[in-house]
Amino acid sequence: MKAIRNPAKKRPTVGERIIEGLEQAVAWTRGKSDRVRVTLVEGPDVNVRDVRQRMGLSQAQFPRAFHRSRPCSGTLASFRSRNRRPSPWRPKN
Repeated sequence: MKAIRNPAKKRPTVGERIIEGLEQAVAWTRGKSDRVRVTLVEGPDVNVRDVRQRMGLSQAQFPRAFHRSRPCSGTLASFRSRNRRPSPWRPKN
């Protein structure tokens, strides 16, 4: 007599897993779910002036290269002068 196997659950595709993860992220940022794993990653110490100069861009051109309409804001100027570092992203509560 042959053993009857239970049909295996269909594994989600990569696309389905990405969509599920994005839906979970949106729910978490809206405070609707706390059943998520959050990983905060500390970014490297970046010298914005050096990056801009290596790209060959002026201070006015640099933000536009990243689709910002205005020239360097006070925040970017603070990063450039190394008085301030970008903080890790945290959701609004």
